[in-house]
Amino acid sequence: MTEDKDQGINSQVSYRLQSTSQYFEIDANSGRITTKQLLDPAAIQLHRLTVIATDKGTPAQTSTGNYMKTGVFL
Repeated sequence: MTEDKDQGINSQVSYRLQSTSQYFEIDANSGRITTKQLLDPAAIQLHRLTVIATDKGTPAQTSTGNYMKTGVFL
């Protein structure tokens, strides 16, 4: 989650994944990452995602962050 201390529309941030993922999706408004399907740690042990956060100002400001998911938690 990011924080933008600007006022008005400049403080609104949208999120997206840098690359399309068959396993994960991101809510454009909250930045919450969820799985699209069950993960199989035997097949893929580590998932790396790059999240891009962009404010709605003019010009738009962008920041990236990395997220890594290991294992499956029940």
